[in-house]
Amino acid sequence: MTSTLSKRKINRLKEYDYSQNGCYFVTVCTESNNHTLGKIVGADDPGRPTNVQLSPLGKCLEETIKRQNKDNIKIDCFVVMPNHFHAIVEIDDSGRPRSSAPTVGNIVGNIKSYVSKLAGFSVWQKGFHDHIIRCDNSYEQIAGYILTNPDKWAEDKYY
Repeated sequence: MTSTLSKRKINRLKEYDYSQNGCYFVTVCTESNNHTLGKIVGADDPGRPTNVQLSPLGKCLEETIKRQNKDNIKIDCFVVMPNHFHAIVEIDDSGRPRSSAPTVGNIVGNIKSYVSKLAGFSVWQKGFHDHIIRCDNSYEQIAGYILTNPDKWAEDKYY
């Protein structure tokens, strides 16, 4: 019997250690791209700044992301959009055993799980998108993209 289900594409680099020190750009989308995290305001008014008005669930996500900052994990650049969020996750596990180091998947999984538990339903699509940031120039470009994401909402592929 042949399965008609397609195999899921593996999103991670084969044989890459996602717990090693470095910066990672992640994008996590809501289930069916539902606009459950907030709405964009000010996009239609040229004299008004564009920003995201977060829903209670969006505010919960924002606080959950902020709480991820620990000794070895730093998320200082992120944006919560109506149906997804972008973040730069920095792991610095210098001096810790590799076996106890968190992975990008663990960090994103913790965020998704906690927010879904508080919401009482599964908020997120399966998986997430990631990009390994390999140089300062790339970091600056991605940070700029994150910070200006609300201004470019109509152009965003998740719109």
